[in-house]
Amino acid sequence: MSKILVVGYGNPLRADDGLGCHVARQIAHHLAGDPRVEVVPCHQLAPEIAEQISTAEFVIFVDACSEGEPGTITETTVLPDGSMSGELGKANTPATLLAAAKALHGTCPPAVLFNMTGWCFEFGEHMSAIVSERFQGLVRMIEKTIAEHEAVLA
Repeated sequence: MSKILVVGYGNPLRADDGLGCHVARQIAHHLAGDPRVEVVPCHQLAPEIAEQISTAEFVIFVDACSEGEPGTITETTVLPDGSMSGELGKANTPATLLAAAKALHGTCPPAVLFNMTGWCFEFGEHMSAIVSERFQGLVRMIEKTIAEHEAVLA
């Protein structure tokens, strides 16, 4: 069975930095009955995720960023880090995890990264007003991407 993996990451105790985790949890709730979608909310990109990536047909990463106008959403194709030879460290990125999946498990699916520019990265559990206002729009964009890829993979 083909599988879409959604990896939302960031620290929910640092205001907008927790966006990826919050989005992943929302998508997991909305798509709980879909066996072709696996959702991983996490504080950071751990090396173990490379194995999950290797079993997916398509991967969606979700994170907050600090560059750009707050509330701006971007979608970027992620390619494996060509300088990486399967070694993972503390500062893993989507590109290094894709490279590790290829080096360690022999396969690397296509992937995209959805970023939203945050406003506040201070200690706190609540996201800023601009990120909160645009949160559901980001969730809808990702769910649309999932639906499009499920149709292609079917």
